[in-house]
Amino acid sequence: KKDKALDMYKKALVLVPSKDIEYMIASLQSPQKKLSPQQVLSKEANIFLKLNKIDEAQFILKKALEKYPSDAELLYLMALSFRQSGDAKKALPFLQQAIILDPEKALYYNDLGMIFHDMQEYAKAITFYKRALSRDPEYAIAYSNMGVAYKKLENAKQAIEAYREAIILEPTFAAAHNNLGNLLRLTGDIDGAKRHLNKALELVPNYEDARKNLAELEAFLKSNVERQNKIHNK
Repeated sequence: KKDKALDMYKKALVLVPSKDIEYMIASLQSPQKKLSPQQVLSKEANIFLKLNKIDEAQFILKKALEKYPSDAELLYLMALSFRQSGDAKKALPFLQQAIILDPEKALYYNDLGMIFHDMQEYAKAITFYKRALSRDPEYAIAYSNMGVAYKKLENAKQAIEAYREAIILEPTFAAAHNNLGNLLRLTGDIDGAKRHLNKALELVPNYEDARKNLAELEAFLKSNVERQNKIHNK
């Protein structure tokens, strides 16, 4: 049974690199690495979520929560499983309960913000991103998510500030560079847009969204040049 589990985790690690999978392998290989039953169940469920096997993850989590109903991490993972399946409303109560049990975990507030974002409640989402940042001021993902929400509310200034904060904290954050570059393009800062879109592609060469945004920027600049040439030739 142990060898079978070890083989499964090694195969999973090839498909989806994950610290949880590495830890489970180490636990099986080293008897001194002991995990509580809740930790084992949460790590197993998280592995299935990373492999996008939501039904398997939820089966583990349902059984686990019957036995450990006050485990914040298990509740968080159940919320994550529902959000991953596209059901934000079902995710909401699990994450709210996780926060009651562990009110200082920035990750939970960030993900609650993402759930409200999925529900198109962008102002509420921003409230929870700010709560995440009050617990962890260096949480770059929360700043980036806040930028996306501000953009949805058509508050370009605040969105740009949030993306810039994310990049200051994490200069290799390709999604923040892409989002900032695209927003700068829309607000007319062409040089800034080029710089950040190119940076996103430098960091992730196969980043299709950044490539599309840069192509749209170049097409816009080309059409402007052609328009100007036509005016001058009249």
